Amino acid sequence: MMCTDHQRADAQRIEAMTMGKLHKEIGHLIVQSAEDPEKSDSQVIQDISLKTKEIFTNLAPFSEVSGDGGKRVLNLEALKQRRFPPATENFLYHLAAAEQMLKI
Repeated sequence: MMCTDHQRADAQRIEAMTMGKLHKEIGHLIVQSAEDPEKSDSQVIQDISLKTKEIFTNLAPFSEVSGDGGKRVLNLEALKQRRFPPATENFLYHLAAAEQMLKI
């Protein structure tokens, strides 16, 4: 059976929206922290902040300092060479975009 262009496009959209291990870790951390009755709101925020810093530390090897002002920007080629699962690569790319780390 041959795939149509429509079926391939659907599969690509599903893959792009699939939660990867990193997504699940973050979601689990947020839910677990928020549901802990012993934690205050500020402690939950601190947990999320620490996880965010950890993700940015992991993103650092795929970024470089830009020539204009020393801002860090994503090196997309370096990210692709790492061969992350598609969902993780997509997540990291969009994270960099949200943090204005893309060269346009």
